[in-house]
Amino acid sequence: MLTGWLGHHFLVKRLSLDINSLNTTLLFLTFLLHRNVKQFTHAVQRGVEASWAVIVLYHLYAGVAGLIQFTNVGERAAQMAASISTAATFPLITAVAGTVFSFFIPSSGGQWTIQGFVTAKAAMAVGVSVQRAILSLGIGDHMGNLITPFWYVVVGGIARLDFRRFFGYGLIFAAIWFVIGVIVFTFAPC
Repeated sequence: MLTGWLGHHFLVKRLSLDINSLNTTLLFLTFLLHRNVKQFTHAVQRGVEASWAVIVLYHLYAGVAGLIQFTNVGERAAQMAASISTAATFPLITAVAGTVFSFFIPSSGGQWTIQGFVTAKAAMAVGVSVQRAILSLGIGDHMGNLITPFWYVVVGGIARLDFRRFFGYGLIFAAIWFVIGVIVFTFAPC
């Protein structure tokens, strides 16, 4: 059935790769690589056991993003952000907001999905380029990555070091990056 759908999509309709055809192709390949449905379902059960939190989180991110983009919630949030910002303060406020959100949304893609629409709309309302807004949001995202110890634990495990031995250096780097990033994205041409 999957090959029939893919054949109809690409050969009969002459459509290109889209999200549906990509998902169908990947599903077909997973069935092909696992050889039968029983092995496939066993692999899915093992995979979900290890990654259930990510599966749930990304659906929540998508739901919140839909709420923000397809209702008036996003517009109101952008208006509120614009009302407390000026062109000069927007990068700082965006970087701080990005930092706060990054603690609750530990995924850069998830954070962009939720904050990107509001950040871009608020930037346009304040008169700041969308590029400057995205770069400022990136500072906040980086701060979450540098302050929370998740990646330190991974790097420490690879290097066979206790992450507490170098975590403080990461905090110092985070503070320096925040100050430099906000200054550059406030005053440099973007």
